[in-house]
Amino acid sequence: PVSKKRTFHIILPWLFFAISAFAAFHHASPISGWKELEKQLSFVAIPMMFLLSSIDKKKFTRASLTGLVFSLTLAGIVMLGDSVWQFLQNWDFSVFTYHQLTFPFHMGAIYFSLFLITALFQITELEWLSNRKLLQRAVIFAFLLLLFLAASKIFLIVGIPLLIWHYRHPLKNGFSKHKLLVSVMILLAMLALIPVGKRLKMLMQPNLELTTAGHFSYDSPLNGLNLRLIQWRFGVEILNENHAWISGVGLVEAREMLNQKYFNNGLYIGTEGTSDTGYLNYNFHNQYVETLVRTGIPGLIILLAMLVQLIILPKTNLFVNKWVIFICFAFFMTESALERQSGIVYFCLIFSSYFFDSPRSHRTHEL
Repeated sequence: PVSKKRTFHIILPWLFFAISAFAAFHHASPISGWKELEKQLSFVAIPMMFLLSSIDKKKFTRASLTGLVFSLTLAGIVMLGDSVWQFLQNWDFSVFTYHQLTFPFHMGAIYFSLFLITALFQITELEWLSNRKLLQRAVIFAFLLLLFLAASKIFLIVGIPLLIWHYRHPLKNGFSKHKLLVSVMILLAMLALIPVGKRLKMLMQPNLELTTAGHFSYDSPLNGLNLRLIQWRFGVEILNENHAWISGVGLVEAREMLNQKYFNNGLYIGTEGTSDTGYLNYNFHNQYVETLVRTGIPGLIILLAMLVQLIILPKTNLFVNKWVIFICFAFFMTESALERQSGIVYFCLIFSSYFFDSPRSHRTHEL
């Protein structure tokens, strides 16, 4: 039978889809509106699958984590193999980092980092892997190495400290028992930081004065931080100019208006006649701003309500670790994750994997 508790839990993603459907056809043509809306169908389909499923938390955890660990391991092997091949061609260490690392799968480095950090927080829940300590430690070390090489600042700055805190007790015990092993791992982690140093330097030279500039040129020193602040500023301007704080401007119109902002303010928009389009079609790089501009205040309230619901639910009833939810909240601050299919599917899976009748579990953090 369909659970009333689970039905109530999935009302919010259905409401989010409903308001997105309204925004999709706000002013856009049916064809372009549907093209935008079809990406949002996961907000209906995935919760519905969980609603009709009878799988329990233990079986879901075993199946999903096993699939995640194996897929990340295989992806990591392919990525590192491709990076080694590219390095042998030009002897450039940058091929091991960021988007160059994830290029074989055409996946953004930040999304790969999100999947890695999720696996690292949950990996001790895999019983078959926990029974093979040496293999478990090898997988953890490999995932940490890939996380450093992916060089996503939000996950290095927020994710790594949270991982250390989450595993603080086994790390303390492990250091006293295996000082040499832990020391080697720390040394290798420090070496992994060398090729990502250039990405971290941006935080020391943010050029924040550009965020209030009235006009830009093709060579304006924009970086990941000040560009995001400019995009968020454009979002507020779009809402004010269109008096759209309540209704939003629509799914299609939001992208078109942001492109017009890039053009009017002189941001680099590529070279005519080539495939280089510069900043055109870049989103707001903030899911809260993106949702607010597209669907207005009601859409933002529903999104925040989904995050709050995940936070207040008992952790024993959720598949995902509470720290992963916090990281997801921070991730939405720097990326419009729900504008990509991979981000939508990931969020719908962690939101929908709610097992109200699960027995209280005893999670082990032993490494």
